[in-house]
Amino acid sequence: MQIPVHKTSVMQAMQSAVARGYVWHVSGVVSAEKLLALEEKFAERYDIGLSRWQRCRQRQKGAAGVRFFAYPEQGTTRFLWWGAFAGGGGILR
Repeated sequence: MQIPVHKTSVMQAMQSAVARGYVWHVSGVVSAEKLLALEEKFAERYDIGLSRWQRCRQRQKGAAGVRFFAYPEQGTTRFLWWGAFAGGGGILR
C-alpha cells in the first residue's frame, strides 16, 4: 500500500474514486501500529490489492469494487483511513 505524503494527493485519489462510482464509504482513525493489520483485513475480505485493470474487470462482471486510503494525521502517530465501495451486492460483512 502506498501512503500519500500530501493531503491533496489522498483527497484527489478519493475524488477520482467517487467519480468512478465508489459512492459508499467507511472511515476511521487507527494507530500506526495497527494500520498494516487493518489494511491486511481489508485485503483479505475485499481484495483491495487488485490492480486498476483487475478492479475494472471485476466491476464489469458485476462484482463490487473496494478502495482503501490512508493518510498520517498531522502531529500524531495515528492514521486517518477510508474504505470506498462501489456496485455489486453483499460485499459488506
